[in-house]
Amino acid sequence: IPSILLVLVFAFMPESPRWLVAKGRSEEAKLILRRCYPLSSDVDAVVAAIQNAIEEERNASNAYGWSALLIRPTKTTKRMLIVGVGVAMSQQTTAIEAIQYYILYILADAGVEKRSQQFGILLLIGCIKVVVIVVAGRLFDHPRLGRKPLLTLSNAGCGGCLLLLAIATATSSAPLAILSLALYVTFFSLGAGPGIWLVASEVFSLGIRGKAMSMATTGNRALATLVSATFLSLKNALGDVGFLLLFSALCCGNVLFISYFVPETKGKSLEEMLAYFEDLAGESARKEIELPSRSPEATPEATMV
Repeated sequence: IPSILLVLVFAFMPESPRWLVAKGRSEEAKLILRRCYPLSSDVDAVVAAIQNAIEEERNASNAYGWSALLIRPTKTTKRMLIVGVGVAMSQQTTAIEAIQYYILYILADAGVEKRSQQFGILLLIGCIKVVVIVVAGRLFDHPRLGRKPLLTLSNAGCGGCLLLLAIATATSSAPLAILSLALYVTFFSLGAGPGIWLVASEVFSLGIRGKAMSMATTGNRALATLVSATFLSLKNALGDVGFLLLFSALCCGNVLFISYFVPETKGKSLEEMLAYFEDLAGESARKEIELPSRSPEATPEATMV
């Protein structure tokens, strides 16, 4: 199935117009944009805005090296990194990858020992995850819903489901274990799955965005590796119930982190987020991460994420 999907993507998915413009293939980008935009849209203006945005991002990124993030970060930069890197790493403290890798062990501990039942549950959970991801895409795009409420609900739900799974494991209740796992992937896919990358991409200013996103991705994958690699050791040391309770508590910690540190980013431009973090840090001047002034003809698509 993955091979078939790759072939279909290769055959039907167009190149990114931004990538084409960055490679100097503007005419190809216009052809794709005409397929995506209404017939009355001025795709030439869109391409010009993309070119301006790429140039500004390149200039800003070249102006600030790694030292601006790792050695001499301003208070504003620190705040951005705490939010962006922190929210990316919070995804892995839900133990999602460890549970997906070792779900057969978890089901067996809860009393589901037949292979046919285990694989049937795996298929059910996979289908639920796909459906909820589609729903989450709609919710994140809903005008009345923001990133922060969905992330909060998602982490709170994951924590509650892990607690429910701990009870199912302690009582060897297979139906309760199946229900808790189904709800767990539902809550995860509703917010923590897709949402953390939206927030991370929307908090970093243009000058540090590329490097900061690489830090967020590295932190996410490093923590995922650590949690997955230590799953069996933690499970043996803490017990089945203790392991689940630990990550349930970490999910509650995520709720507190999101509530107190993560701002609402939906509908905000990069400049607005920079001003927010500057005000929060008490800095009156944009020092390390000052954004270049935008050209008058730049469109909202060029400044928004």
